[in-house]
Formats: sequence, structure tokens, C-alpha cells
Amino acid sequence: MNTQWNNESNPILKEETSVLPNPERKKKKNHKKSTPKLPSKDRSGSLYSKIYRLYSKNKSPKKNLKPKEKNKSKVKHSLFFMLVINANYMLALICMALYRDGLLSSGSYVKILVGFTTLMVAAGIFFLPHRAKHYGLNLKRWKFNLGMGLGLGLIGVLISVFLRFKLIESGRTDFAFRTIPEWEFFIYPLSVFSQETMTRGFLQTYFHSLFEKSKLNDWIGIGLSSLIFGLMHLMYGFEIMGLSVLFSTILGYFYHKSGSILGVCITHFMVGTALFYFKS
Repeated sequence: MNTQWNNESNPILKEETSVLPNPERKKKKNHKKSTPKLPSKDRSGSLYSKIYRLYSKNKSPKKNLKPKEKNKSKVKHSLFFMLVINANYMLALICMALYRDGLLSSGSYVKILVGFTTLMVAAGIFFLPHRAKHYGLNLKRWKFNLGMGLGLGLIGVLISVFLRFKLIESGRTDFAFRTIPEWEFFIYPLSVFSQETMTRGFLQTYFHSLFEKSKLNDWIGIGLSSLIFGLMHLMYGFEIMGLSVLFSTILGYFYHKSGSILGVCITHFMVGTALFYFKS
């Protein structure tokens, strides 16, 4: 008698054979559950592997953490980045003062600023809880950002030149038109990038998330970050500090609408150049 015919005709035997586990199917399931391995055993303890694990750990979502623990983790990494970027800005001011007093050469000044800017970017990549585009480092709506940045920048240049003449007439010699080295003019964009990354990209975004339960969280983020921006310019006097807060509020609203620091960096650079870096 044909056994194959019996198996097909007998429903009980047919059901039992269908229930039997398929070894190939089991292997596929186990293959899905297996964790991905590193490219090679030789690189398991290398610097590349450690950096990759650190980056993946910081950027991967913490599913097992409670909401409070998630916020603490984000605050811890964000505060570290804020300390690094503040140190970068303070060092830039100290180096500028040392250079003007003749205690630091131009080559050393440039190397220090470039080095700390690189450190700031590296700290942001590995210690911020979100990716760079979350902090405005993107080309979102770049045409709008470019047009608005240039438009606001031109208006700001006219106001800055008028204000500068008024400050010079009042005896503020630190705003007098003077000849500056070309390399200092090209270093200024690094300072603008540092300020806007910290003020708009990080602080405004952070305060916006911190007060997300409030209906005014947008304006709270703009206001607090603008106040800090004004305090950063306190060394130029209370008048400039107040104007800096107003200027930062406009830039903060611009950033809130655009979602990128491209436009605000353009406006900031044009206004700062007109107020501080015009040659005689």
C-alpha cells in the first residue's frame, strides 16, 4: 500500500505532519533574534568601535526608561554640551583681549579658536540627546531662510550704522571705525555660529521642551534664550545688552518659524559686522 496516499487521505496524519516543526523555519526565527556583530574581531576593542557604541547609545531611544529618567538623561548630556560651548565662547573673548594687548600672536589665536570650535562640534555629536537637525543644524526651507536672513540683515545694517555713529558721538571709542586684520573678519563667522548654535539651536529648543505643558512655551523659550544672549553682551554696556535682548527676540521668532539657524546666522553676521567690524 502506498504510504504517501495514506498520509494525504488520512486527515489525522495530515494534521500531525503539518504541526511538526520545520527546522529551516526555526533557523530563520533564531537568525532574526541574533544580535548584529561587529565587522571583524580585530576591531572589537578599537577606538572606532568604542566611538560607534557611544554614538549609538546616546542617539538610540531609551525605551525602558521612565519619562523622568529620560528627561534627566537628556538634561545631563545637554548641560555638558552647554558647558563646552560656553567655554568655547569665553575662550574666544579671552583670546581676543590677549591679542589686542599684544600677548597672543594671530596664528595662535586662529589655532585656538578653530580647535575649540572642533571640540564644540564633537561634543555636540556625541553628547546631545538628539541629532543635529533637531538643533537647527539643517537646510530646512533654505530659500526662505536665505531671503529672510538677507532682508533682516540689510535692515539691521542700516540700524547698526546709525547706532554706531550715535555711540561714537557719545564718546564710546570702542565703537570707532578702525582697521582690523582680515583674518579676524573671517574668524567672526565661527563666533556667530557658536552663539547661534547655543542660543537658538540649543537653549531656545531646550526651554521650549522644558515648558511644553504651557501654552506660552514658544515665547518662554524665546524670552529666556534672548535674556542669556543679552547677558553675553553685557561687557559692551547696558545699552548694548538691552538692544541685544531685543535683537535676539527677533532672531528667536525667526528661528521658531524657520526651524534652521541658517537665516539667523546670516542676519547676525551682517549686523555684527556693521556694528563692530567696518574698516575706516
